[in-house]
Amino acid sequence: MNKTKKIQEKIVFNHYYHLRHDQKRTYILSKENENAKVLVENMWISKVHPIYAMIFSFLSEPISTNKLYDELSYFLDIKKQKVEEMIEPLINNAKTIINKYGSTISIFPKNIIIKESELNSKILHYTPEQFAFSEIDLKQERIYLAPLNLLFVVNTNCFTNCAYCYADRKYKHNLLSVEKIKEIVRNAKIAGINNITISGGEFFLHKNWEEIMNILIEYDYNPGLISTKIPLGEEQILKIKTYNLAIQISLDSLFDSNLQEVLGVKSGYAEKISHSIKLLEKHNITYQIATVITKLNNSIENLEKIYDFIKDLKNMRRWEVRIVFRSLYSRGDFDAINVNRYTITEIDKYINTIKPNAKINISWDSSGTDRYFTSTMGSKGFPGGRCSANYCNMVILPDGKVTICEQLYWEPYFIIGDLTTQTIEEVWNSPMALKLANLNKDAFRDETICKSCKLFDDCISYNNRCVLDIVKAYGIKNIDYPDPRCAKAPKFINELQPI
Repeated sequence: MNKTKKIQEKIVFNHYYHLRHDQKRTYILSKENENAKVLVENMWISKVHPIYAMIFSFLSEPISTNKLYDELSYFLDIKKQKVEEMIEPLINNAKTIINKYGSTISIFPKNIIIKESELNSKILHYTPEQFAFSEIDLKQERIYLAPLNLLFVVNTNCFTNCAYCYADRKYKHNLLSVEKIKEIVRNAKIAGINNITISGGEFFLHKNWEEIMNILIEYDYNPGLISTKIPLGEEQILKIKTYNLAIQISLDSLFDSNLQEVLGVKSGYAEKISHSIKLLEKHNITYQIATVITKLNNSIENLEKIYDFIKDLKNMRRWEVRIVFRSLYSRGDFDAINVNRYTITEIDKYINTIKPNAKINISWDSSGTDRYFTSTMGSKGFPGGRCSANYCNMVILPDGKVTICEQLYWEPYFIIGDLTTQTIEEVWNSPMALKLANLNKDAFRDETICKSCKLFDDCISYNNRCVLDIVKAYGIKNIDYPDPRCAKAPKFINELQPI
């Protein structure tokens, strides 16, 4: 008996995933979700031939296999047996599947089609007409119509004055009105934006943060992890619980002397931020803690004190310990706070000692400090996560200007539009956005190694050069230099690595 005949109940497209057409291909996307009844792929992104999206549209509502195969046989004008051969491998598939349709390769996540009883997500209704196409292109990396994700920097107001701050707090600007924010979020929904993430500044210092949250909820967006250094009071924490926000508390030290140097705060801050964490515990709110290691707070004693405080907390899900990185906007000389390699080795030893018996999830990875000058394969071979700037992501600044990276802020060269006068789609396809996405050799000076590199076309078209690291390492005037991860990159003008 074959697999299909074993399935007596109706089957349905797994609406944990959703479909977004992109002119010449369709994307299968997902968000973060812990409520799925079957094994799923969180934060999934893959391109598929639009014909598969059309097929999935017949599965928007639960349907019997016999009826489905009859309808698809008529729609695709192929034999019913051929339809079965296409669909069967996608029903409760335990592994990622790669299929070929014509000459086009499509990639499908786990459990893309499931039994009706396994569905635990809101049904989205699709029609074949939504995925109409006249041309196929699964090769272009950059999204055609609009980005997949937006990051909204709501403000640049801070409670602290961090030595390592990467926010441009000197640029004078006006905040977007609540009405304009709602218009942008509505535009995002229509454009098929998958995620809107909130950043800052301090979100909770925006006078309209609750109204912004209500707008996001209205259009079914979750703002992602909200990081804060504010000692939150009970009233604020109860509001956070109401909105079910994912919170990250920055805790660089519990020694006031350290905190005064690192964060520029007054004495007593450690006690206040500790109290906030206790309130999160009291009200049963899950959260995580982040610790940034600088030369000013890099002692093992400091880490021991933090660990001793958090190790038995019930609602603390993750402790992320990371090394400070160079900022374009820090309040002092980066070399004065940069961490040395000996210290990293000692921290590594300490964390590896406590990790095996820790009740909490500890995130620490020192390998990223050695990612520079390594790749001989162009941007496809760069270590670390793929850069999303101007490839699938764009950043809304507090005044509505749009840049490609949140840490570049109002640097003119990277401003691709303005959402006070343009739509998301118009900004994404603006002349500046397309220029930055499709650089040719004319944009590179003769003196940069990129100009004559035999990997130029593949490297640039893959859209994985970190322009931020290039600017940090070599300055804005040398934006045509290689990504520092490239083996051919020149020596840093400004040090990025631990010393």
